[in-house]
Amino acid sequence: MHSLRRRGLASVLAVGITAVLLAAPTAKAAAPTPEGEAYRVIDLGTLNGSDSSEAFAVNERGHAAGQSDGHATLWRNSRVIDLGVLPGGLWSVATDLNDRDEVVGYGSASGGTHAFLWKDGRMRDLGTLPGGTDSYAEGINNAGDVVGNSTAPSGPYTRHAVRWHAGRTIDLDPEGQASFAKDITDDGWIVGHRFLPEDPMNARATAWWHGIPTTLVPDAPSYPAAADERHRVALNDSGGHASIWYRGATSPLPSDPALFAQVHDINNAGQVAGSVDIDAIVWRDGRAVPLPRLPAGGSAAAYGINDRGQLAGSSATAPDGTRQHAVLWTR
Repeated sequence: MHSLRRRGLASVLAVGITAVLLAAPTAKAAAPTPEGEAYRVIDLGTLNGSDSSEAFAVNERGHAAGQSDGHATLWRNSRVIDLGVLPGGLWSVATDLNDRDEVVGYGSASGGTHAFLWKDGRMRDLGTLPGGTDSYAEGINNAGDVVGNSTAPSGPYTRHAVRWHAGRTIDLDPEGQASFAKDITDDGWIVGHRFLPEDPMNARATAWWHGIPTTLVPDAPSYPAAADERHRVALNDSGGHASIWYRGATSPLPSDPALFAQVHDINNAGQVAGSVDIDAIVWRDGRAVPLPRLPAGGSAAAYGINDRGQLAGSSATAPDGTRQHAVLWTR
């Protein structure tokens, strides 16, 4: 499945940078296009009448997951469902869901931050690698396999990509490489990034297949956001440029090079959800199409897209970019 996926330390930093850009009043807005006008933006609402919600993923049923008022949230059939928090926790955020409305994310728990799986109306703590204190779930496929990262026993600042499968927490980098898993396809192909010894400050896009990691982009820093079932990967770099990787080739997505572009999800038609500065964007048919905002809103971002072309994200309800609400874009 797909999503942001505000996931892991590197992703949290990237989202923080994006949030600053979204709030910047001097950012350059993209001009509306006929394609963008064909989309309708729907306010999904918030929990408890608050002014805070964001949707980070959408499944094939049009249900969305994210957060509202500090709690993981599921938007389903016009309902806003509070998924709660882990035992001893105060907050939670959902990052992805599959077509069975099984939701993953992370939240505060006794002693740290832990990945969770919400299933059958109950939030379950997925735990960490042995000796770890924190974990983050980033993606789930339709088989119920979950990927993310966990602190590892080799040190509090070292994270390993992990897969939760059949009740087990599997270390995808047992030799100690710092790594983050971001998404998993239905056939079990996992994408994320690793920090290699020859360049410990910059990550490289990586795929794990049957437990074996392969570097996808060896010659440049790259950070996968999501993969589709054809094993195409939506990529970000450290300079605000976005691209798609497929079968060893990387193709840039069109955007103004002076603006900060970021991708978050890709569907099986090759359509990509993301943002360019203060605009929510869908890349389709070789073009970057700005999506409409909520009335009076000063910014928006698209985080998830399904195969029907529906997108989930957030749009401000104030001109200065504040008071974000979860939204669904549909044609």
